[in-house]
Amino acid sequence: MSKEVNNDMEIINKISAKNLGFPKEDIRDLVKKKNAILFRVYGQITNVEHGDGDHGPWTRFVGMFEAINLIDGNIVRSSKLFLPASVTGMVEGDVLDAKAKEGFAGFQMAYEIGAKKSDMAIGYEYTIKNLISPSEEKDILLQLRNSLEATKVLPAPKKKK
Repeated sequence: MSKEVNNDMEIINKISAKNLGFPKEDIRDLVKKKNAILFRVYGQITNVEHGDGDHGPWTRFVGMFEAINLIDGNIVRSSKLFLPASVTGMVEGDVLDAKAKEGFAGFQMAYEIGAKKSDMAIGYEYTIKNLISPSEEKDILLQLRNSLEATKVLPAPKKKK
């Protein structure tokens, strides 16, 4: 973090990269020379909503959220969260799985959102780091990785000269 966290938090309408002070142009400038860690967001998702807007379809998470801008230290809270599209589908799947279980009280999440330069038309792509260690019972990809590690693959045969 380049500055200290400002504990004077503000309540805003929705948390998104843009509302945290990262419009597309600023992100593009930040990642020209090196990758950038933009913000941390954490909270509890209780619902997922979908709609259509000026820029096409959107997915919004509803619950209790707090985000910290890791450039200027500002903290905000909101009941609405928009995540980068690259993580939205996976998070929505996790929420739907959790909602299917009896006694659902919400899905806890914590992510560090960054950006890196890319060849995409916009000039960058988001990076997402899950700050909560996944439990094997909930994470199918972790289950698969662990099962593959248990069955070690033999090295490829050496070529004859």
